[in-house]
Amino acid sequence: MLLLLAGCGGGGGGSEAPKAVSASPSATTTTATNAAAANAASTAAANTAAQRAAEQAATQAASQANAARNAANQATAALQAAQAAAREAEAKRAEAEAANKRAAEAEAALQKAT
Repeated sequence: MLLLLAGCGGGGGGSEAPKAVSASPSATTTTATNAAAANAASTAAANTAAQRAAEQAATQAASQANAARNAANQATAALQAAQAAAREAEAKRAEAEAANKRAAEAEAALQKAT
């Protein structure tokens, strides 16, 4: 608490002793209120910045998840295409094997006939 010395005026010979006068309690309260308000504003600004950073991180994570999902879909499509190509190759191999068997039978029949 701040104390001020003030003389009581009034004409006389100045023989009165100075009195102690305390600072206004409202001044102390105002200072404390201003400090609390500044602290609250600083905290709110920090919270807002943290919220923005969290929102940006969430947006980036969602974007990366979408990119990963797209890559997975492309990989699935490529796998399905490869499986279809493998089935087609297997069918052609079986067809070629059957053709070779028929050719061997025809050659055997020809040799037998001659």
